[in-house]
Amino acid sequence: MPVDYLSFHADLALIDMSLPTRLGIVATQAITAHGPATRVVALLMEGDEPYRDPLQIAGASVVLHRGYGHELLTTLHAEWSDETSEELRKKRGV
Repeated sequence: MPVDYLSFHADLALIDMSLPTRLGIVATQAITAHGPATRVVALLMEGDEPYRDPLQIAGASVVLHRGYGHELLTTLHAEWSDETSEELRKKRGV
């Protein structure tokens, strides 16, 4: 049975761009339109770099490359803790 994500009021959503075609972008748009306070972290696969900008335009707060588990956990914790992007960049040394 499909789950209606609009019935949830999530603080954090994780979008995996291994979803077919542009479904991850559509899902990100729907999530941020329904719950603007929901922080969206998107995961890209190799070759998905062209989706980075559309994901950010759709409302993803962070876009990461898949396969960096430690970075994903750090990012999820930062987003869950509501750290600002600037604080996160400082932690990463960017």
